[in-house]
Amino acid sequence: MGQLRQARQFGGRALAGLQGTQPNDSDPVEETVLQAARDTYVLIRSARGGIEMARSDRRHNDPVLDLVFRRVDEAWVLARAPVDQASWGKSKAEYLDVSISSLRQSLRLLDQVFVLMP
Repeated sequence: MGQLRQARQFGGRALAGLQGTQPNDSDPVEETVLQAARDTYVLIRSARGGIEMARSDRRHNDPVLDLVFRRVDEAWVLARAPVDQASWGKSKAEYLDVSISSLRQSLRLLDQVFVLMP
């Protein structure tokens, strides 16, 4: 859970930075914002691996853990958008639109995980 809490913090910083970025193409997205997005992705990925191992170590299905895993897995996929799409050659406005939407949804999923596993 510690990795997911850190991911939530970095994700919040990245989201605020993306939302504060002007959509004109002349200025690049600040490196600190991109690094926070990378850190978010890496932390979710690491936590996902730990949850996956915990699931495989159980002899009986745990429906809550399965639900948590699905939420974290989806959050991980969504957290990739601001990281991957920075180099896709999209306009800055398109990049921001997709990245903000994806990261916002990723953070919502993490918030749901925190409710499921306090």
